[in-house]
Amino acid sequence: MTNFLKEQMQKYKVIIITSQRAVECLQQCIESKDIEEHLRDQILDIPVYTIGPSTHEYLTNIGFRNIIGKESGNGHKLSNLILNEVKDEPIIYFTGEIRKDIIPNNMINNGKNFSEFPVYATRECADVDAIQGLREESSWVIFFSSQGTQNIVNHIKNKNYKVGVIGPTTNEYLIQNGITADLVCEAPTADSLLRQIDQYEKN
Repeated sequence: MTNFLKEQMQKYKVIIITSQRAVECLQQCIESKDIEEHLRDQILDIPVYTIGPSTHEYLTNIGFRNIIGKESGNGHKLSNLILNEVKDEPIIYFTGEIRKDIIPNNMINNGKNFSEFPVYATRECADVDAIQGLREESSWVIFFSSQGTQNIVNHIKNKNYKVGVIGPTTNEYLIQNGITADLVCEAPTADSLLRQIDQYEKN
């Protein structure tokens, strides 16, 4: 990724980044001694579209100066925001090897000057021993993403774990796999999740 930033980043005028893991990878490269200060400043000046306050805060801490989409909450809403605001500017989407098609499809189908660059890989969790010892009735299983979770999904299906999801896209994935979540987060943040779990347990 460092080579990409050095050799190609200057031609892009808009960044999309929706995963905190992707932000972490970007941070490591931006702060690398291989990236000259003038290029670092240019990158940090590029408008960045993201989802949710947590990723927004992370990007702010890195030093990005124009971060958009804090309240969007999901890929559909973020896509609509980008389509309304970005005209012909070249867009780069930093993402994982496994990702939803929502944003790329919306950009491509609407004729945007769009490219994507995978910055990390997700691997399936092969070991579900960590949750096998949990008491089903009193334990929560929380999904922050659908990526790499098929073994976990298969394990908890038809069991009595309480299930929470961070957003509608992951919830749709669980529904397609025969799991009904007990709660879907109103906002894609850990604070919102904990607050809703607390309310659920009190009811």
